[in-house]
Amino acid sequence: MKKINALLFLFIAVGLNAQVISGTIISKNENHSIPYVKIGIEKKTNGTISDEKGNFSIDLSSLDPQQMVKIEVPGYELYVETVQDFKKHDQQKIFLKEKIKNIKEVTIKPKKLVDKNWGVNTKTKSVLYSVNPAMGKNDFLGETALEFNAKKRSKIKNINLNIARYTSTEPVLMRYSIYSEKNGFPDKNILEEEITVELTEDMIKDGTYTLDVNDKNIWVQGKFFIGIQFLKEFNGNIKISAALFRTGFIREFYGDWMKMTIAAPAINIDVKMDKNGNTNKNEEE
Repeated sequence: MKKINALLFLFIAVGLNAQVISGTIISKNENHSIPYVKIGIEKKTNGTISDEKGNFSIDLSSLDPQQMVKIEVPGYELYVETVQDFKKHDQQKIFLKEKIKNIKEVTIKPKKLVDKNWGVNTKTKSVLYSVNPAMGKNDFLGETALEFNAKKRSKIKNINLNIARYTSTEPVLMRYSIYSEKNGFPDKNILEEEITVELTEDMIKDGTYTLDVNDKNIWVQGKFFIGIQFLKEFNGNIKISAALFRTGFIREFYGDWMKMTIAAPAINIDVKMDKNGNTNKNEEE
């Protein structure tokens, strides 16, 4: 009887210590759920991603109550709150406030736009960046990025991803991000809205998936990074071509970015470069 009581006490104690918080991410202005939102701990590698209805569950056990829960979505104001306060939202809605878009008057000047392609173009099948949910959830949900450097003001037309192998029984959900640079690492996401894709095998042409972002009106100059992240587990794996001795960047959730010096993912972009634009010194196309 004493052993049974001891086990019962153990189960109760574990239940009290396990603090799994659930909720739904909602757009405050438009009152609708926001799908596939990254909820994590600032500067840490643990977190979760909401489902297609904005629902999530995150384990906050054993965390310092003063650590910060972070939710960052393009087009919305940054949400940060201490773990202690975030726990009070269990089974409740988490509201994100949309950013106010400042529409500036644009003066049209004659431009001479020229086509350029930058980045890693290899289509090798021997050096690969493997995405395999079955091998580990944390690694699968990580994010990888590649650095670019625009000598002159340029508009991104297409983001190309060279895929050596695609195996999946369902569409694969991916997110694209574009970051500014700080101290040699990705910094802030400069996009004003999420760019997510449900990738299927027929969308890959000649080993490349091309994402048309011409209508997003994304202009860049100087150093910036393009990142990709897989948002939902799938039954299969994807192998992205990679270039040896090129530097890529990786991180898990809101953890620090780290350099990956062995190889970099085959991400390249088609741009329209403004030859009449300002030139940044010490920058290469």
